[in-house]
Amino acid sequence: RDENGRTLLSLAAGNGHIATVSQLLANPHVDPELSDNRGRTPLSWSAESGHTEVTKMLLSKDGVVGERRDNQGQTPLTLAAHNRHDAVIQLLLAKD
Repeated sequence: RDENGRTLLSLAAGNGHIATVSQLLANPHVDPELSDNRGRTPLSWSAESGHTEVTKMLLSKDGVVGERRDNQGQTPLTLAAHNRHDAVIQLLLAKD
């Protein structure tokens, strides 16, 4: 974890690094639901940044919760909507 509590998966997801996210999700010791100091998960960061493929990969993982709220009450859906990432919004709505 970095000084903000973000994991490597969180950083890779937020920056749209598809290959890195894929490798990390293949590791059974990597928890895709670990939140950082702001209460955000890798899915939150991916959705906020509009990374459609990474969001799709995270949503396909068992145990990933699409409606999880961060410390400010934001969900991945509200973060994507705020930034007008329509493709990500559709993925998140389909998961619910």
